[in-house]
Amino acid sequence: MPGDNLSNVDIVVYALYLCGGVDKKIHTERVAQRCYELAPDRFSWKLYPYPDKEPARVSLYDAMKEEKGALVEGRSGMEAKGKELDGWTITLAGVKWLKEKKKHIKACLRGPKKEAIRTERQKF
Repeated sequence: MPGDNLSNVDIVVYALYLCGGVDKKIHTERVAQRCYELAPDRFSWKLYPYPDKEPARVSLYDAMKEEKGALVEGRSGMEAKGKELDGWTITLAGVKWLKEKKKHIKACLRGPKKEAIRTERQKF
């Protein structure tokens, strides 16, 4: 499957980049949606084909850790009083990391093209 040799952190940082996370704060749900588009087998519900926010949220928190390179900063959720605090951005370390890894991640997520079955080709 596409992206098999990538970690969820690789995918979530790349998704955040695609959403504009270098320039502005991006909501966790928007990042989760993009992760689902890139790797639906990892970022979806188990029983239904819907994006799952939890794997993206956990991966964003992992990407924030020093041992992963402190690639992103932000948080998920709301303040106790109801104030919206959700949002993520890519750090300077994350930008440098992306410059090195972006081409590889993009290539891995594209994956091999699936050949159409002969009967399907004949229909067209």
